[in-house]
Amino acid sequence: MAVKTEKFYEKVDLEKLIKGKNYLLLDERSILFWHEKEKSYVVGKIDPQKRYTVADYAQLPENAPYQLINYQLIYMPSPFNKHQRVSKKLVFFIETYLYNHRFGGELLFAPADVHFDEGNVYQPDIFFVSEERKSIVTDKYTYGAPDLVIEILSESTQHQDYEEKMKVYGKYSVVEYWIVDVEKASMEVYYNENREMKLVQKAEKGAQIQCKVIKGFILNTSEIFN
Repeated sequence: MAVKTEKFYEKVDLEKLIKGKNYLLLDERSILFWHEKEKSYVVGKIDPQKRYTVADYAQLPENAPYQLINYQLIYMPSPFNKHQRVSKKLVFFIETYLYNHRFGGELLFAPADVHFDEGNVYQPDIFFVSEERKSIVTDKYTYGAPDLVIEILSESTQHQDYEEKMKVYGKYSVVEYWIVDVEKASMEVYYNENREMKLVQKAEKGAQIQCKVIKGFILNTSEIFN
C-alpha cells in the first residue's frame, strides 16, 4: 500500500521573497543578491579563511551587513533600538552645536563607508571630519581617517571596537575616539598618541566630556543616557 505524503516545500518567486530589498541574508556567511554583471541572482559565500580586499567588499550589494576588518568580511547585525536611541541623541547634540556655532566640517553616521586601506573598510556609528580635511569625504565614501570616531558597543561588535578597529584608528591618526557603553551608561574617551589610542577619560552617567576635535563642545552624559 502506497503511503501518501504531503510536500514539505513550495515553489518561490525570488522577487517576492526579497520584497524589494537588494539582498537576502541566508545566514551570517551566505547572502543572496542580484549581480548586475551576471544578470542573475547569485549567492555570495563568505569564507572565514580567505583574505578579502576592498575589491571584494565592493561586489557586495549596497547596505549588506558586513564590514571589512583586517581583510575579513565580518557580519554586523542591525543594532537594537536602545543602541539607536543613544546614537540619535549623540548626532542631535553634536549637529546642533555645529550648526549653532557655524562650525565647519561634516558629521556622518552608519551606514557610511570609511576606507582606511585595502583590508579595512568600516562603518563607524558616528564620525566627524574637520573642515580642513573635508576633501576626504566624497559623495560615495570617506577615504581616510575621520578626526572623531564614536562607536556604540553591542554584544556582536564589542571585540572589534576595542581591538581591531581601535588599532586601525590609531594607526591612521584618528584624533579622538569615543566608546559608548549603553548597558553601563558610561563612555570612554581616547586620544591618539604616537598612533595608538590612549584612554584619557572614563565618564559615568552625569559626567561631562569636553571634545578635543570639536572645540567648545561639551557633552553631558546624562542627556545621552536619560
